[in-house]
Amino acid sequence: MNAPDDIVELYGHRMRRDWAEALQEAQDETHLVCEGEVYPKIAYGDETFRTPVEADHEPCRHCGTIKGKFHWHACDYEQCPRCGGQMMSCDCEFVGHEWREEEA
Repeated sequence: MNAPDDIVELYGHRMRRDWAEALQEAQDETHLVCEGEVYPKIAYGDETFRTPVEADHEPCRHCGTIKGKFHWHACDYEQCPRCGGQMMSCDCEFVGHEWREEEA
């Protein structure tokens, strides 16, 4: 059970402190690098590989980010800025994202 001080508010929603910190850290990574090319990350609500209509009404149901903010790095709804597919299942290899190979 979480202690009351382990729950914080971020983007108008209550969540565990460690999750809020992870979402805030995700905002610092604005670009990704693959094979020497730099790609700007795609914010929640700007995805094109699916219809993100819920972004206008609610936070991301997977990671809790809000419209205009970046997803957590392993969110189901994060779109790859290089290939346009679902980031967690595409084959693009971004510098600093070696975790994707470990989770496979």
